[in-house]
Amino acid sequence: MKALGITNQRETTTAFDKKTGVPYYNSIVWMDQRTTGVVKKMVEKNNGNVNAYRQDCGLPINTYFSAQKMRWLIENVDELKNPPQDLCLGTIDTWLIAKLTDCKSIVTDSSNACRTMLMDINSLEWSDKMLAEYEMKKEWLPTIIKDSNGDFGVVTSDKIPALNGVPIAGVLGDQHAACLGHVLREG
Repeated sequence: MKALGITNQRETTTAFDKKTGVPYYNSIVWMDQRTTGVVKKMVEKNNGNVNAYRQDCGLPINTYFSAQKMRWLIENVDELKNPPQDLCLGTIDTWLIAKLTDCKSIVTDSSNACRTMLMDINSLEWSDKMLAEYEMKKEWLPTIIKDSNGDFGVVTSDKIPALNGVPIAGVLGDQHAACLGHVLREG
């Protein structure tokens, strides 16, 4: 049986239309510093404490993580200032899966969601608290598939006929995937 797996840089963020997969703006890569202003506001809001949300999301407030990039997109991209109904904010795995499944599957896994600052590290669900802190709506985000091996959809792309009907059975963030690859290679 054939199956497809996806790995990606976890913090690179994009905004796209859930029905068409068309991006509203260029993706913002993991080391982009345009989000410095968002970080400054969040740190000031928390009296200088960059670790204010660690108990919730496991991460410090930093330009590296996707919540800042999502907030920046909403504040700076004209089409997103009044967020469209079919907006999806996600990491690159979400966009790739959407494109491969003709937008039938708008999902991510927990290894990617955990790098957004919006996932509750205890429940592995989107955190209402963190969404409120970043003024985000849950419906703008993909569904989290808690296990990295699971049902992420089926390829239905006319552009890649050889993959049509192939299930997407694994999604794993870059560092996790590299670790797994080393274990499999050595094992």
